[in-house]
Amino acid sequence: MIEVMQKERIYLRDWYYNAGIVGFLKVISDGNLDIEKLKDFGDKLYIGEDYIEFDLSILENFKEKFYRQLFLHYFDLGQYQAYINKALQYKADKISKILEEIDKYPFKGLHSFLGYSLDTYDDIVNYKEKISELTKEQIYDKTRDTGFVVDFVGNTTKYIIGLSKLDDYLNSVRKLSFKISKIRKRSDKLCMSCQTRKKEFKMSNAISNIIGFNSDNSNWIWGFDANKVKLCSICSLVYLCASVSLVFHKKDSNYKYCFYFINHNRSIRKLVDSYNGFQGQVNIKVNNKEIYPIMVKEAVKFVKEEQASQTLQNISFIEIQENNMGGQSTKSYNVYSFSLTKKLAEFIDHNIEKIPKGFYFIKKDYFDIEYEILKKTIERNLNYNDIDKYFRMYFSSKSNNFEFNSNIYSIVDYILKYISYIFLGGMMDLEKISKKGFVNGKKLREQLIKKEKENQINGLAYQFLNDLKVGDRDKFLDKYLRVSISNQMESRFGQDEMNSKEAFLHFGYSFINGLLNTYENNSNKENKNE
Repeated sequence: MIEVMQKERIYLRDWYYNAGIVGFLKVISDGNLDIEKLKDFGDKLYIGEDYIEFDLSILENFKEKFYRQLFLHYFDLGQYQAYINKALQYKADKISKILEEIDKYPFKGLHSFLGYSLDTYDDIVNYKEKISELTKEQIYDKTRDTGFVVDFVGNTTKYIIGLSKLDDYLNSVRKLSFKISKIRKRSDKLCMSCQTRKKEFKMSNAISNIIGFNSDNSNWIWGFDANKVKLCSICSLVYLCASVSLVFHKKDSNYKYCFYFINHNRSIRKLVDSYNGFQGQVNIKVNNKEIYPIMVKEAVKFVKEEQASQTLQNISFIEIQENNMGGQSTKSYNVYSFSLTKKLAEFIDHNIEKIPKGFYFIKKDYFDIEYEILKKTIERNLNYNDIDKYFRMYFSSKSNNFEFNSNIYSIVDYILKYISYIFLGGMMDLEKISKKGFVNGKKLREQLIKKEKENQINGLAYQFLNDLKVGDRDKFLDKYLRVSISNQMESRFGQDEMNSKEAFLHFGYSFINGLLNTYENNSNKENKNE
């Protein structure tokens, strides 16, 4: 039994420790990570501004709860069902092949632990139906008393050093071995992390060579002797809990998988709220190619709340990637930090649902348009050159030698609004000018079609695009006036466009949008896709 009314306090620190605090709360609450629900612990748990204080009795059954959260975190039911579906593509007499497919790592033997014998093809078909009716929670409940849960957790977290020490950490807590004597002895050395409890365990909290610490990386990366720098059992336990709070996300083919954590030191409550919001968005995301848009949305939300509370904190996202290199599994990580001005945050917030989506391929390489545009938005370098780039991709796709799948109207409209709002500060009504240019271009298109000259449209648009790229107003205007006169159209190129380069470019690119009728063409395409 763990001593009751023995309270310990842990504070927000580095991002990895913060992830451990979130994971710790997730474990003790059995996955119900809700600040209001955590109040059910009464005086056994107190959540302060930048710390939590808990009674050690809260750690009863901690190991069982921890393994349950690890299992639910890493067990991919969809992947297992995909293995079964693929297995059933083999002919009915290929039972050994079918079983080999179903028993792929890390699900080996699961059907046996669930009590199913797969001796015939009909057995497997029936098993598929039974699995489709189960949730991850139900599978855990059915296998918790077997060896499957321990084997599964051990296999899928084998790179999380420290899991094997869980019993040692908990035993130390039970014995209060971390306590510093009232009359401090020379042997009572302080934990490197908290500096308040007695160090006892080696730095075995690493999940890669450069994230966390262990005896292998301590000297050649961090420059200290692992035998001298140690952690207390409480901090060791907290670091280990990070393994259940890192947000799991399957990425593209470059990585086997990625883990993410959203971090800031504003408060425990805000950190938990941000984590839940980020995790929820990742869970419902349809497109698995990019997670960056979710990061931006959470960053904007955070910045707005910071401004409302008149505080200033940074928010960052840590991405841990796994690659296979030289036959060994290694991990590296990226840190995405967002420093958003109030103006930029407002623009993104107002246009978050209008950010263009889509993709294109260059040879076999996939590029996500939403990611590209958002990244340039954040970095404040989205400009007219990007409009030119996407227009040329659009033209290339029409000749069937380039795959470009996006709404070019939305791309141009978004970038022009961005330039106007962020860089020009509404110096004139550029949105009105853009609308005028679009309507004018669309009218020209209608005239050309009426004269059965539709085959000239792309050529004209491309010529106008070349003039806009170099900012040649005279050449653009010469072509514009000639084509307007020959099609009995009134010129809408006015004084603003003559005197302002920005007005000229907004009119010109919108004019091409209308001439290509990209709004209707892409709207119809999207409707068909729906």
